[in-house]
Amino acid sequence: MLATATFHTNTIKLWETATGRELRNSVGRRTKHCAASLRSFAFSPDSRLLAAAGGNNSVKIWEVANGREVQTLTGGQASTFMDAFGVTYVAFSADGKKLVTISDAVRVWDTSSWKETVTLQMADINPAGITGGAGGAALSADGNQLARVNDDKIKFIDLGQWT
Repeated sequence: MLATATFHTNTIKLWETATGRELRNSVGRRTKHCAASLRSFAFSPDSRLLAAAGGNNSVKIWEVANGREVQTLTGGQASTFMDAFGVTYVAFSADGKKLVTISDAVRVWDTSSWKETVTLQMADINPAGITGGAGGAALSADGNQLARVNDDKIKFIDLGQWT
């Protein structure tokens, strides 16, 4: 299965990769969004859930099988500048027990309760990294290490020490 974001219709489409057939085009439909959030979504390791960035510094969790919204995760209120970008990174740990999001803060969510377990404020946000110009992030398989590119430097954040 493949997920693609569609800016024009504000949806995330699901595709069957073996046939190229579109399975669903309403997963992740949002009434309020920003352009940056449409590229921020991730499947859970078992492909049962899809986490998709939403407006207002939130992430929506959807069941892939039926498109039903399971949960909305809302971080703190971002600054006006950050709210314009929303959540720019979403990733599940390989065991599916954690969901990591980046917006105005790095947040770690426990997927069994959908409670926020770690919040690390971002003092060194690079706008180019948010918009995709220079930057990015990657999560280790266990969900304990986050690597972020900022100003051509890689910064490692040990999330495990906070959980």
